[in-house]
Amino acid sequence: MTPPDFEFRAPIEADGIKARTKRGSIGAKWWSRRFIDLVESFADAGRMTRGRSYARKGQVIDLKVERYEVTAKVQGSVPEPYEVALGIEAIPESGWRKAEEEL
Repeated sequence: MTPPDFEFRAPIEADGIKARTKRGSIGAKWWSRRFIDLVESFADAGRMTRGRSYARKGQVIDLKVERYEVTAKVQGSVPEPYEVALGIEAIPESGWRKAEEEL
């Protein structure tokens, strides 16, 4: 439900990193598409749709991939870019063995 004081504004144009795909799933390899599908399975669908749109328009102005966390600065509809982060825990050795068995 949209709050009564909500006003839609288009993002401020940025010349950032652009996703290669124009529609559908984002990711060039099967495993990257599967990872994004997994993230989307528990994330807010509207937010993920907006995120793909921003990625395709070049709204991601900084992206850092580090051990256990990915962070990005995104130019949205207000002058100051905002930061998003996605963190994951390391898979323990026993988890890797189970994944290998399943594969």
